[in-house]
Amino acid sequence: MNDNGSITETLYAGNFMYRGGSFDFYFHPEGYVSKENGSYKYVYQYKDHLGNIRVSYDNSGSVSSPNASIVEEHNYYPFGLRHRGYNDVINGTDNPYGYNRKELEESLGLNWLEYGARNYDASIGRFMNIDRFAESFMPISTYQYGANNPISYIDYNGDYITIGISDDEGNQVYSVLYENGKAYHYSKDKDGNIVKGDEYDGNSSFVDQAVSDLNKIADTNLGNKVVGNLQDSKKGFNIGNSGNAMSNSFNPNNNEILYSSEGSGLHDGVFFNKSHIKLGHELGHAYDVLRGFDFTKNVLGGLPGSEINAVKFENYLRAQDGETKMRL
Repeated sequence: MNDNGSITETLYAGNFMYRGGSFDFYFHPEGYVSKENGSYKYVYQYKDHLGNIRVSYDNSGSVSSPNASIVEEHNYYPFGLRHRGYNDVINGTDNPYGYNRKELEESLGLNWLEYGARNYDASIGRFMNIDRFAESFMPISTYQYGANNPISYIDYNGDYITIGISDDEGNQVYSVLYENGKAYHYSKDKDGNIVKGDEYDGNSSFVDQAVSDLNKIADTNLGNKVVGNLQDSKKGFNIGNSGNAMSNSFNPNNNEILYSSEGSGLHDGVFFNKSHIKLGHELGHAYDVLRGFDFTKNVLGGLPGSEINAVKFENYLRAQDGETKMRL
């Protein structure tokens, strides 16, 4: 609805967008296709490290090409408010998507960004609705955006754990969704929401082992809480194959866990042959991220606090299996 009270109906069908009963946009990973004057116009987009749409351009698909025509340019303050007063000209059809690739709702002067379940006001850097995962982020506001650090983080429409499938060179080529004890094919819609597909029917031994390990962890009381909260979190965590029995890690910058299902023998009087225990250690690190734990904080003479928490969770799993605990 515009300021004059005129109403235009907008319909969405996957990546297709219709306005007033007619096709308007089709979104694809590199930009979108719009219909103008009875023909189709291909528009490409340059995005920054957070996925914010900065420049839209047409023709060749190369922003450096002399034949490329800049359709729109967007510049933002850290929390998403648009810069105004320069480069405001739109050379084509106005596209309402920009910050985080979210749609700007301008009806009735709202100027909110649509994040699926919640609406976001970039002018104050706050959501208009309470975070449904607020109990996992007790130190910060239930209306906060990006943990109050929009330069480094964005609010995904997450709710998932994924398991990566790699080729012979260790490059991840596919991933499946882990949900409630099973693996599923999945896709993402234009807003980044997970769309669950059929149950995974491939032959990846790593996927089978990772699902088995997650289920073993979830079969314990504390493990059920850890796996459940990670699965339901809005951050999104990916589990990949490290390809090395001695190499297991968690990267807090992209929430990726790398571990190997192969045993690595006896070290310092402790066996490392059960893969679900090794995965559990890295899940402990991931759970710290979910709780907003400071990875840079050291305790006990320089030992990272995150490592202590991960070892404690690993030792809990060891105790459940009658295994020797690690020393702190």
